[in-house]
Amino acid sequence: MLETPTPYSEVSFTKDYEFTQGSGYALPEYPFAVPPELSTGQVHRYPVVIVGGGITGLTLACSLARLGVKAVLLDEDNTVGFNGASSRGICYTQKSLEIFHKLGIYERIAKKGIQWNVGRTFAGEDEVYSFDLRQQNSFNLSTQPPFINIQQFYVEGYLVERIYELGQVELRWKSRVSAFAQNADFATLTVETPAGSYQLEADHVIDASGSHTPFHQWVGATKQTQRGDDRWCIADVRFSRHPPVERHTWIEAPFNENRAVWQHLMADDVWRIDYQMAPNADLDDGSSLTQVRERLQRQFGKDVEVEIIWVGPYAYRSQCLDQLRVGRVFFMGDTAKIVSPFGARGGNTGVADADNLAWKLAAVLRERASPTLLDSYNEERLEAAQQNVRVTNRTTRFLR
Repeated sequence: MLETPTPYSEVSFTKDYEFTQGSGYALPEYPFAVPPELSTGQVHRYPVVIVGGGITGLTLACSLARLGVKAVLLDEDNTVGFNGASSRGICYTQKSLEIFHKLGIYERIAKKGIQWNVGRTFAGEDEVYSFDLRQQNSFNLSTQPPFINIQQFYVEGYLVERIYELGQVELRWKSRVSAFAQNADFATLTVETPAGSYQLEADHVIDASGSHTPFHQWVGATKQTQRGDDRWCIADVRFSRHPPVERHTWIEAPFNENRAVWQHLMADDVWRIDYQMAPNADLDDGSSLTQVRERLQRQFGKDVEVEIIWVGPYAYRSQCLDQLRVGRVFFMGDTAKIVSPFGARGGNTGVADADNLAWKLAAVLRERASPTLLDSYNEERLEAAQQNVRVTNRTTRFLR
């Protein structure tokens, strides 16, 4: 479904993305630089090494840079997003927006993204629930709105540019961690790059590399996993005349075989529409362009004029580690827990994980706090992870 996007020739992320029908998102590519370990043949030790350049790892890197903590971030890719594969996370909560404000990227998010206040839920043709958050805004509890919708790759790109601006954190692209060991004094990581492999050492390792991380096996982390049978199709589309700027949810959509549908507007006038498919649906066939166009016509009418930006299937599982710290390794984001997308509890909790650990690392590394402070990360964020898994699992059961 996704063709190879044309990358930007510049590292700068200040230009708007270009879109072509059905071809997905064109993303910037960041340059690979030969690391000093390969240039000198020496093994260097760093206070913090972050593995994974998604929204969680980049939020942590930006937070550390803001606090003046030197670190290295390793990412096996050289772009943001997921190779332009989709919009991914799109709904950012007030708490995340407050963190982004602190990091210096909120204004860009607010300018690019879509603020919304009204959500409506339907069962068939009947509206069964609605909310309007404009009253909440009148209390002036925050300078940020309740929600902003924006494609995840934009947020990641703004974080990358801010990290480059702040310095302190070295972003190493095309760098895959292939082996890991730790002892009482430090951790050692083996890294594969286009220029060869090398080793580096770290006082603290933060794994933000995603749900398929090898670190779980390397450190013997235990976890609780529940596999679901839900199948969904994501359609990122642009209408010639789009619906109201509200979040619409159908528990039983008559135009989708009485299955659930989510509908959100995000940046660039692009709508994210999630269609629930049958549990035994073929993912590829169910997310074909033909099937998506038929769904859109059933939902909006035969004469709907629509540009399909990207289409793709997804399935998910729920998972939570028993401990978010094992020795010198801290787990955050999708390496700590995996949740269904309902309630925007994935990327937003990863941002909160990063915000929680960053200041603690800074305090300990500057010897302003005891190293035992770092234990509180597990105590605080594990409870949050478990709660988010429980809530999203209940939502999943309700939608079956």
